[in-house]
Amino acid sequence: MTQHYLFPKKLARSAPALYRFGQRVEGNGVRFLFWLLGALEPERAQRLAGNITRALVGRTKKGPKVIRNLQIAFPQMSAAEIAQTANEVFRYMGVSMAELAQMERFSRERDQRFEFVANPNIDALCGGPKPAVFVTAHVGAWTLGNFAPAHFGFPLTILYAPESNPVTNDVLVRLRGVLPCNVMPRDNAMRTLMGELRKGRSVGLATDNRFDAGEMVPFFGVDAPTNTVPARLALRFGADLVPGRTERLPGMRFRVTFYDPVVPGDPQAPQEEQILQMSAQLNNHFEDWIRETPGQWMCMSRRWPRDAEPSRGGSAGAV
Repeated sequence: MTQHYLFPKKLARSAPALYRFGQRVEGNGVRFLFWLLGALEPERAQRLAGNITRALVGRTKKGPKVIRNLQIAFPQMSAAEIAQTANEVFRYMGVSMAELAQMERFSRERDQRFEFVANPNIDALCGGPKPAVFVTAHVGAWTLGNFAPAHFGFPLTILYAPESNPVTNDVLVRLRGVLPCNVMPRDNAMRTLMGELRKGRSVGLATDNRFDAGEMVPFFGVDAPTNTVPARLALRFGADLVPGRTERLPGMRFRVTFYDPVVPGDPQAPQEEQILQMSAQLNNHFEDWIRETPGQWMCMSRRWPRDAEPSRGGSAGAV
């Protein structure tokens, strides 16, 4: 919701009063929707939100981007399979919204709703002094993985992208305020993350989206602009670089898994090469998770360059 939906952009630019009116309408609509989803039982909230987004999102400009991303990631899928998977992506967008709306309930019921799995040697998770750089992808119930600090007892700071609509932004900031971690806007992100690591606080990022200022790293066999900041921070501060995933389980339960820390394939290589090696390993983790549940990958923006073509070798494990 970082753009204006009710009116074309050109009209919004030429009619500021209309733009402000549309923002208020949109923002209050979002406020009501999240209130409703929070008031319902979790299963009903998921069904309602999923049906709404499945019916609407595919008709927006996000629809073709989702389909194009799936075509590159899964070149062995037929057109019908791509369309079916895209519909699942649109539905799970609503499911993710419902989970965000239900976070107060999930916080109260954390012991019943969550299971946590982690390598016991990760310093930040076993009470050690060394912070970690936790990295996830927009797959499954990724936002709910931020309940992990309450279970393991470590300090964590995550970043969020402020919404352009101030009403919408206020709603989402309030909902994220339930999380047992420090939630900060993405402005001056690198400085913020370095400052937190210097204080001994772990940081968390989701880095599967396109990052135009990043490096070209293979993703599903096709070079894509990739955020290498996590690897840079880990090397600079001697922090563990830890991939983390949150899966949806039956009965509205969730499993948060922290994998073994990522290390350079060649620790004697120049630092820039080590950074690319570590970033490629993170992308490999993301690929594995996406292949398991392609319909739960929130690939709502263009991931690869416009002229990208699927890898000739196809996508291993494509369904």
